[in-house]
Amino acid sequence: MKNNLNPNSKKLLFSNILFRAWTLVSQIFLNIFLFKNTNDIKIIALFNIILLWSQLLSFSFFAKIVKYWYRNLLNIVSLLWLSIVYWFLVYLWNWVVDFYQFLAIWIWFFSWIYWIWYNNNEFDLTTIENRWNYQWLKKSLKTISSIILPSI
Repeated sequence: MKNNLNPNSKKLLFSNILFRAWTLVSQIFLNIFLFKNTNDIKIIALFNIILLWSQLLSFSFFAKIVKYWYRNLLNIVSLLWLSIVYWFLVYLWNWVVDFYQFLAIWIWFFSWIYWIWYNNNEFDLTTIENRWNYQWLKKSLKTISSIILPSI
């Protein structure tokens, strides 16, 4: 297979793998954190259901406005707000346990800003000739990280 990816698409692929790894590890951590502090599996289930619905709603909302915003600003804003969420988690963990619904909405609302940014850039940086290579490499790295990271 010929590697015809440009340097920007390789950077995008690397950022995607880092974000996927971070998302996987943080989701495992959040589920353990909530279970340890509440001892209630219903809260974990509700938290994950809210995460999934927030994905759907935020993606639908932001997909329409992403064309009109500076794309790199969206990436910076989403990662900044996600870091604020985890700051709340570390320093105000008692509050987080009481308002886990808000935490779930907040996390996925800003995660999907990143995913919209990523999808638009992926489409812009790949061509018909190299899209198959890009997707193959992305799925291979995703599978490898999904196997390795939870076991660590």
